[in-house]
Amino acid sequence: MCKAFKVNYKELLFEEEEFSKVLHNIFFNFIMDSEIPEDICSANNVLIPITFLKKELKLFKTRLITNEDKD
Repeated sequence: MCKAFKVNYKELLFEEEEFSKVLHNIFFNFIMDSEIPEDICSANNVLIPITFLKKELKLFKTRLITNEDKD
């Protein structure tokens, strides 16, 4: 199921974000490289993975800003 995050939650996650499609893909690669707890992957409640993804997106955006500041 974790591999289906992109397909299942992309629209919900990015409906309020102004990221380019390239950043969408980079974000999901970032997620797939991290260890995702099994209970999140197998959750029957859509709020559990969305909450996890939003938290990870916040971390991802922080890292992007930090990296931009270094340039």
